[in-house]
Amino acid sequence: MIRPLLRNELHILTELANDIWPRVYSSMISQAQMEYMLKWMYATDVLQDKLDDGELFYIYTKATRPVAYLHLEPVSDHVLKIQKIYVHPDYHQSGIGRQLIEFSAEVARSLQCSSLELQVNRTNPAVGFYERLGFVVMEEKDFDIGNGYFMNDFIMKRSIHG
Repeated sequence: MIRPLLRNELHILTELANDIWPRVYSSMISQAQMEYMLKWMYATDVLQDKLDDGELFYIYTKATRPVAYLHLEPVSDHVLKIQKIYVHPDYHQSGIGRQLIEFSAEVARSLQCSSLELQVNRTNPAVGFYERLGFVVMEEKDFDIGNGYFMNDFIMKRSIHG
């Protein structure tokens, strides 16, 4: 079940990220960069500010257990950005990721956006998953995130029809 995350539940994102990231990103970024990014992105005040700015947070639960989350940001009149989409590794290849992408497309349509956009680490196996769901690599970009760390990402986009 996908549902909006309430302000007093933002800690669930932090808990899920701290569980998911080491399992998924250990082959892509260093432990030090991972710790830096988790603190930078998942501090409660940071998440609250994003919520206050109109960004959207959703949780996917299976038998009441949070197993995935989605963070969406309307970035223009025509683009909805998938800021974060994470599925617990125990639930990879279960269809949850696809459901979250299709849910994102529904939200985009409701906001009258014509496309979805996301950033993904260039070495992340999820690139192929996104391509299978209609996303196209638009550009490669390196983002300086401070402390000597970079995010080396693809910017991917998918048109929304109907």
